[in-house]
Amino acid sequence: MNILIWNNHKQWLEHIKDILCNLWGDRIVSELRTKEIVPMIGQSDWFISILNHLKAPSTSPLSDFAKEIQVYWSHIRVYHACRTLNVEDYYRKGIVAPSVEILDEYVKTMLSQYIDPDILSTAMWHMHRYYDKADEKVFVAIDEKHLQSFCGHHLLYGSEYFLCCTMLVGAVTDTLNNILDTIKNSTCTVPTVFISNIPIECIPYDVVLEIAAIILAEGCRMLINPAYIPPSRRLGFGISGKIHPDWIIGHTHPKIDIHVNIPPTWMDVAEYRSLSEYSLSKVQRHPNESKN
Repeated sequence: MNILIWNNHKQWLEHIKDILCNLWGDRIVSELRTKEIVPMIGQSDWFISILNHLKAPSTSPLSDFAKEIQVYWSHIRVYHACRTLNVEDYYRKGIVAPSVEILDEYVKTMLSQYIDPDILSTAMWHMHRYYDKADEKVFVAIDEKHLQSFCGHHLLYGSEYFLCCTMLVGAVTDTLNNILDTIKNSTCTVPTVFISNIPIECIPYDVVLEIAAIILAEGCRMLINPAYIPPSRRLGFGISGKIHPDWIIGHTHPKIDIHVNIPPTWMDVAEYRSLSEYSLSKVQRHPNESKN
């Protein structure tokens, strides 16, 4: 089993060097170091110029590079953040993506004592415009530090769907902060990060391409400047169905600052304000919508 671990830069750099040389010749490393270029993630001109100078053109260098990654590494290390009642359940059943129906029931259970039922139903109706069966995935990230720093709402509130609903109804209740504090301070569930090795064939190809683009650019930067250390990297994606129990290799219970209010990532603040003030306060629902 060869596992690609993002934060183990020195380990994967040697393999990136081998892949580059196997694909485009041994001169590519010296060419990188002699040319005054800055590898950029999401751009390909800098790399294509190197290949053209070496007279080793490629119609799709990123695809070629990604294929080699899929050949060499069998698994990719990922991290999943949540709040757990019993971690042993996850080791027996895996990490299962909740259905929209289960998420709706969770929202009702947690918020029905605070929010008018019609307003709560309206909030869930709006959420269904952004979240459907195709979104029933387990969210993971390749960088644990970034996961905790920028996606900490999973650790604070357990469910991004729940947090989105809570923010939508925020304009019509003065107890929003009390609701969120109740969840964050709960002792029934524990902030948990699960560590898993996902088979690379189970990762969507567009995600593999994105990982390849990051590793190509950052790897070339390290080859150019040995003192360079890649920063914490934002790269999260969804695993359809579930993370199987035998993929999970461990877990941690990170300490988090419960006083930090972390917004979800689906909709920007202006959109929340618009939906809350206009749609929810007037309890206006789509006439043909019968959900919830």
